[in-house]
Amino acid sequence: MATFGARNLRQLRRIIGIPVWITVLSFVVRAFGWAGLVSVFVSFGFVKLPPQKVGAEHKHFRASLEYSQEATRILNRHLSAVAEGAASNISADEFELIVNTTRKALDEANQVSDEWLEKVHPELRQHYRDDFESGLHLQLTTYEEMDYGVPRVSDELARHAAEERWADWYNKNLIYLNRILHGSQ
Repeated sequence: MATFGARNLRQLRRIIGIPVWITVLSFVVRAFGWAGLVSVFVSFGFVKLPPQKVGAEHKHFRASLEYSQEATRILNRHLSAVAEGAASNISADEFELIVNTTRKALDEANQVSDEWLEKVHPELRQHYRDDFESGLHLQLTTYEEMDYGVPRVSDELARHAAEERWADWYNKNLIYLNRILHGSQ
């Protein structure tokens, strides 16, 4: 019984005359699509990512997401305490921390250029500005309205819709964004 191992593959390749790299590329494209081929090129360093990805704008982009997530964590922690009956009203200090953290997220977001966002992903600028950043604006508006009573329902619904659109787009593109933004650090 003959085995079909590496030696036989080399012989077959010589007979057919197809270089190994074409065979490998063909396999990767068939198995993983063109995105898989791009991933292979990026992973093995054949394609260098733009150097500005680790620069100031990359840091501002990441900081905006981190501040936004921190504000959400603080709010969720309070809401969990309310649900468990351990708290009723948010303290002034906690509320101020949420507002300031949201402002920091917006300040960081404003420091990221549209050009950089478009280099990272062709749709990132639109979603980052229209959904993420506008959601932060609306969130701050809601907080300001809370000082005068109950926030307007229309503002709250618009904020929620913007956050949902951002979360949906971000989650659909998370693997790509992580690879680009965090892959070679």
